[in-house]
Amino acid sequence: MAKEIKKGAARSFFDLQNPRSVFLVCSLLFVFIVWVFAPALGGKFMFYDENAYLLSNAHVNSGLSWANVCWAFLSLEYANWYPLTWISHMVDVQFYGLNPWGHHLTNILLHALNTVLVFLVFRKMTGAAWRSWIVALLLGLHPLRVESVAWISERKDVLSTMFWLLAMWAYARFADESKSKGWKIKLFYSLTLLFFVMGLMSKTMLVTLPFVFLLLDFWPLKRWEQKSRWSLVLEKTPFFLFTTIVSVLSYIAQQRGGTMQKMINLPLSDRFGNAAISYVRYLGKFFWPENLCIYYPHPGHWPTMETVVASLLLIGISLFVFTQRGTKPYLFTGWFWYLGTLVPVIGLVQLESQSMADRYTYVPLIGVYVMLVWGLCELTRQWRYQIAALSTLALVATILCAAMTRWEIGFWKDGVTVWTRAAVVTENNYIAHMRALSCSSRTMCISSGIWRRKFCMSTPVR
Repeated sequence: MAKEIKKGAARSFFDLQNPRSVFLVCSLLFVFIVWVFAPALGGKFMFYDENAYLLSNAHVNSGLSWANVCWAFLSLEYANWYPLTWISHMVDVQFYGLNPWGHHLTNILLHALNTVLVFLVFRKMTGAAWRSWIVALLLGLHPLRVESVAWISERKDVLSTMFWLLAMWAYARFADESKSKGWKIKLFYSLTLLFFVMGLMSKTMLVTLPFVFLLLDFWPLKRWEQKSRWSLVLEKTPFFLFTTIVSVLSYIAQQRGGTMQKMINLPLSDRFGNAAISYVRYLGKFFWPENLCIYYPHPGHWPTMETVVASLLLIGISLFVFTQRGTKPYLFTGWFWYLGTLVPVIGLVQLESQSMADRYTYVPLIGVYVMLVWGLCELTRQWRYQIAALSTLALVATILCAAMTRWEIGFWKDGVTVWTRAAVVTENNYIAHMRALSCSSRTMCISSGIWRRKFCMSTPVR
């Protein structure tokens, strides 16, 4: 009898159709992610973006007020328009003052919440609970996520992704309700639009979300089989309208901030070359995450052979997944999710002197996670011990990612550490050397009781 009860309890835990099991798994996932990233709480302000965003910004460092909220919505300062991100920083100041641990805590909690949302959203859309759970683990634990979480100024990453995932959840519900044509259709369509707009007000990278909705219509929602392509596009009209408005605002902000002048003379061919190589480098850092850092210098011109090889590889993968769209639709959705969501930051419009940035992969790599997890399940379908083999692989990947992420967080203790790391792992990175030196000077001045604002002051990194 006791053995039967234990087996029943085990089956109940692994049955992710059971609401209690889902709640327990989500709670464990949330706590585990918070634990892995907990060392980031000991990080200090880097006196780089934080100087502009928090320490020297009177609208933010004075906390939450009606005047400050109005400024957040009307401001195009610092070459961007993201009012909700500003407000989130104000709320942190209201609760924690200028103690960095509190600002780090908010980033960690948002990231843990995003991890849980990925699980719930993909479970809702695909019905594949455990595969969705592995995708969520990859998002939550991969070392590439450290920059977005451990860097206080990248609040816009974790905050905008939360709204991205909430919009996906609402869209999945909208797709379900569309089949019955009840009153809930308008409710969930409105919620989708609301979360989308809130995401745009956190970071403009959400301009690609309407296109992702079209990919989700293909798989896993399979709405391409139920409605015409044109009707699905028309359905997204309000989303494209807001995308256009926010894109124009961002363009104006970037022009005023001067970031569009830094690499204005870079030929279009070199921009395409850097974009192709960056796509491949991001994939490489996903599978082998070494030498990660805050700043990868732009070489100006990549060797022609490297550019050609990277371009052919991207074209080859794209053609392959296109031919497999009928039998393996997850490859089509996952791959074009990856390619499409990186377009705003891949360097075709070169805004900064960097070639790539780890933080840009926060959302795009979700598509690669889906390809990998669903693909492995498909490849091992005929294996006798498929579950045991994949469970072991998932456990090993979890342990390795958690260990590497904790190790990577150690390089984000302060400005000196993070820029020294960048100088060590990259070549010809004069910006990293300069920032490491100036942050070191800042630290010495603070320790001696002197506060010189000239150190580490600059236009924020995007």
